[in-house]
Order: sequence, then C-alpha cells, then structure tokens
Amino acid sequence: PPPPGGGGGGGELASAEEYLSKHQVHEKLQEAVNSILSTMPDNALEALSKAITSGAGAPAAKGGKAAAPAAAAAAAPGGSEEEIKAQGDLVRTMKEANKAAPGTHSKEDLDAAIAKLKALKGGGG
Repeated sequence: PPPPGGGGGGGELASAEEYLSKHQVHEKLQEAVNSILSTMPDNALEALSKAITSGAGAPAAKGGKAAAPAAAAAAAPGGSEEEIKAQGDLVRTMKEANKAAPGTHSKEDLDAAIAKLKALKGGGG
C-alpha cells in the first residue's frame, strides 16, 4: 500500500530538500561539526548540541578564535587563505578519522566538506 499522505515520494523528497536548504540545515550542522572538531571536547554530542543551539561555531575555540559566521562564508565565493587552510585541515581530519574508524563521518558529510573547500578555492578545485 502507498504511504500515508498519498505520496509518490519524489515531491516529498524535493520538498524536504527545499526545506533543509531554506533553513540552511546542512550548513549549520557542518559549522557545528567544524566547531567541535576544532576543540575536540570530551563530550562531543553535548558540545555539538550546544554548538547547534548557540548558532554553530560562534563560540571561540580553545585558541581564542571564533569561527567565521555562515553568512560571511556563504556570501562570497572564494575564501581567504585562512579559510581555505582551515577547511582543508577539516577535510584532512575527517579523512584521517574515517581511516582510523570507518564510518566516523558519513560520505555525505565528507562530500559537503570537500564541496565547501572547492567553493572556497573559487570552484575550480
């Protein structure tokens, strides 16, 4: 039997993607993950929860530097050398974590981090 709501499925998926995009869910989750990766707290899930509710990445990291706000990152294609280096370091860290413990980061998360790095580099790669 078809799922409740009479769905063909395709429209629902598109609607879900539009919703996530409209509210920048992927970007905000990535910022929150970046935030906890920069500090590597003992309780990762608690820190991730706080990062999400506080605006993801707004709190200063251990080094005293605050993460770049999402609006600044999204506003300009191409990033500063510092942003490119930080995102490159993040991608490397994620890949190393997956090598040590497969499945630590999903393929989607890794692809998103790589896509962000490419965008910061100016789209070329």
